[in-house]
Amino acid sequence: MQILIAEDNVINQKLVDLICRKAGYQTRIVPDGEAAVEAMKDGGIQLVLMDVMMPRMDGIQATRLIRAMPGETGRIPIVAVTAHTDGDNREACHSAGMDAFIGKPVRPAELLTVMADLLTRGSA
Repeated sequence: MQILIAEDNVINQKLVDLICRKAGYQTRIVPDGEAAVEAMKDGGIQLVLMDVMMPRMDGIQATRLIRAMPGETGRIPIVAVTAHTDGDNREACHSAGMDAFIGKPVRPAELLTVMADLLTRGSA
């Protein structure tokens, strides 16, 4: 099971990567939304952990582009991972097509629960 981590902060990349790998997931890390969109074109991703505020292309714009992709790729679960947890940001993430929302700092149990729920729904 491959998880795409779209995150520009190296410390957050390492933290989320460690959480995912300890849980048995394979990961691929990209530093911005533009690279996330390109990674999705390569295929093989089952879930995206998408930072919202990134350089070059933010997570909202990247999610919209991923959702516009044909077939299964456009329906891959996307989780917003952001320090900006106010209602407006949640609504923007939902409107862009993100499936779930978790705040930073990332809590391992919450992250893994959300991921498991989305991956289980996707395979049902």
